[in-house]
Amino acid sequence: MGNVWHNKSNKSVADLDISNCLMEDGETIKMHEENIKENTKKLLNALVIKVFGENIPAYVINSEIKRQWSYLGKFNMTWLWKGWILCAFEDEESLEMVLSNGPWFVKGQIIEVEKWTTSFSSDSLQGLTAPI
Repeated sequence: MGNVWHNKSNKSVADLDISNCLMEDGETIKMHEENIKENTKKLLNALVIKVFGENIPAYVINSEIKRQWSYLGKFNMTWLWKGWILCAFEDEESLEMVLSNGPWFVKGQIIEVEKWTTSFSSDSLQGLTAPI
């Protein structure tokens, strides 16, 4: 078995033909409506969280949150900018359980929780909650 890094040659972005993916202005990439709808649907049951306090390694946060929320069923975690984590649940009930229960902690540090919206900004702390 050969080295997987050598299986395919890399292509330069400049060599790609993306003309059928561009809007009329020739600069903006077209979004496929079915992909937008599918991704938006997935994010309806998502929240963003941030662990405040000391700098806890990502693997510790990941394993601790998965341990605490395992009873909620399957959910996906995506690491965002500035320490934010997107948690997408399979159903609204699981999302509501996280929002209404708690407080949640990782290594003694409180987890701030916010329902994800299209206006979410990693620079804002507005709307964060942590049940006490």
